[in-house]
Amino acid sequence: MGALPFKGEMNFSEDSNNPYDAQFGYANAALGILSTYYQQSKFVEGDYVYTNREWYVQDNWRRPTA
Repeated sequence: MGALPFKGEMNFSEDSNNPYDAQFGYANAALGILSTYYQQSKFVEGDYVYTNREWYVQDNWRRPTA
């Protein structure tokens, strides 16, 4: 069994058990009548490590005045 889609998967196909079914998939989509909807049950977060190293040099040099 594969992983379910993160954003969700909508199915607008014809379903004779659905009383609101328009008997045409495109009409079901236009009317917002879903046959099934699948979505992950939890958000999976990765354990990412990021290290940022920077350097800085103070610059106090000035042009000599005449």
